[in-house]
Amino acid sequence: MEVLERAKMKDGTRIQIENWKNDYDFIKTLNIAVYPIAQRGSEANKTFRLELENFKNDAEVKEVFSKLEKGEIEITELTQYFMNGTKDEYLLGIDSNKKIEGGNLKMEEIKGNGYKYEQMLIIPGRYEKEKVKEVINDILKDWDKKELFIDNVKEHGKKQLAYEIKKENEGYYLEIDFISKPEIISELERKIRINDDIIKFITVKLEEGLCSYNKIIEDNAEDEKGKLYYYNKYLGKENIKEDTEEEEEEEM
Repeated sequence: MEVLERAKMKDGTRIQIENWKNDYDFIKTLNIAVYPIAQRGSEANKTFRLELENFKNDAEVKEVFSKLEKGEIEITELTQYFMNGTKDEYLLGIDSNKKIEGGNLKMEEIKGNGYKYEQMLIIPGRYEKEKVKEVINDILKDWDKKELFIDNVKEHGKKQLAYEIKKENEGYYLEIDFISKPEIISELERKIRINDDIIKFITVKLEEGLCSYNKIIEDNAEDEKGKLYYYNKYLGKENIKEDTEEEEEEEM
């Protein structure tokens, strides 16, 4: 990653333009990193990293950056660019007032705990981008029904496989970081093994200590089609005392 320009907003908040294009093939434009102070959650009164992405082009990035520096626009006016969506809105103290087709958006907060895992999945490289998006959507929707928390979702793009897998030479890599209890893992992996859209996967336990979490489930009860793409929204996590020592690590 290369930092192309640094500046400060009128209130002293640090901002910078970053270039990740050379690191990931699927990134086509520059992005902006902002370091504001969290207003609530476990990170309250601390500086956190907020990324602005999905700009139309680099010119738009530079225009938004200039407006932030000059005080012509506030971070809270740029929610459409927030990489972490509701997570960033929550930390900034923004209350969601979203509406979606079919009715108002309902939000439910759920608390839980578990161990932190990382799962890497490979989707066939011959799939078109729309098909890949559909597969990812289906995976996340299914996971939302489980007692787990999706901490982060990273799409690493299409890569050449080190060796042929199920007659595929290329694959789209998807990484999901999540918090779950060990007994849920076996059910998740059973469904992945019979999913023809996944050619390989691996699950790794990242941390030994239990983590607690809060999550917001966004739902439109009036219209099933109105459900949002990301169901699990991060509010913050903190280490809690570990009562039992369990270890669950699965690999294909």
